[in-house]
Amino acid sequence: MMAVLSINLALMNLVPISVLDGGAFLFCFFEWVRGRPAPDRTQDFATRGGVAVIMLLFLYTTAYDLAGLGVFDWLPGIAHAATGAHIVSNRDH
Repeated sequence: MMAVLSINLALMNLVPISVLDGGAFLFCFFEWVRGRPAPDRTQDFATRGGVAVIMLLFLYTTAYDLAGLGVFDWLPGIAHAATGAHIVSNRDH
């Protein structure tokens, strides 16, 4: 089990997002092909974009896990109380 987790972490680290090692490899590859490094502004933009992608993935997976546990089941009740509207859910049918 430990080997599977280690291999999975290594492969995820090689994803070409600039914050991860795969992004650094990608910048090194482009530097090797072009013969010069990417401009600092491009590297900065890629790093910020990579952080944003990782944060969005983190938020999505956290929300998905919490929804699977039923944490958000109380939200339709709040919306119904606030607006007075009837919200159709699977439980109504």
